[in-house]
Amino acid sequence: MTPFVLIPVKSLHNAKSRLSKILSQRERERIALKLFRGVLDATLRVVEPEKIVIVTDDSEILSLAEQRCTQHYKGTRALGLNAALRAAIPSSAQAVLVLHADLPLLKSDDILSMIQVGERNRVVIAPDRHAVGTNALFLKPPDLIKFSFGEKSFTIHESLAKSAGTRSKVIMRTGLSFDLDTEDDFRDLKQITNF
Repeated sequence: MTPFVLIPVKSLHNAKSRLSKILSQRERERIALKLFRGVLDATLRVVEPEKIVIVTDDSEILSLAEQRCTQHYKGTRALGLNAALRAAIPSSAQAVLVLHADLPLLKSDDILSMIQVGERNRVVIAPDRHAVGTNALFLKPPDLIKFSFGEKSFTIHESLAKSAGTRSKVIMRTGLSFDLDTEDDFRDLKQITNF
């Protein structure tokens, strides 16, 4: 069973604000767009376009989603991330995989790994490399726990799974754990790639 993949994307205008001390707004917009394209390309290699939902209110991202024949849901800013993700779940979905759009090292195998582990588990979490945030979350069924992306979301998602009577499976893979949020992330990324 292939889950619906939800990819939330912030407005490019507001992207990567934590990098504002070292990158101009234009550079941050270019990086955010490049990151999104990379995540979308990796996803399209293993998931049918009609099973991908881009969750954003950015017109350029929406246009790109339409060109790639993926679904899209508009309204993240007004609702907030977690509510927008919940609203974007297709009614026919039996499982969902939320995949953040700022994973520069993500490969198709990382996505397949989440899906395959999800076949045997109801909750699969891929935390960031500091084990604080959540970079990918698989749920079966989609409403098993509430989305709680934000501060310390990894611990919160684990706790919610336990409260729902199930144990979460944690996946640590470089492509899933390395996200680009801080200046340290950017410096580390420059050391290992020509990003």
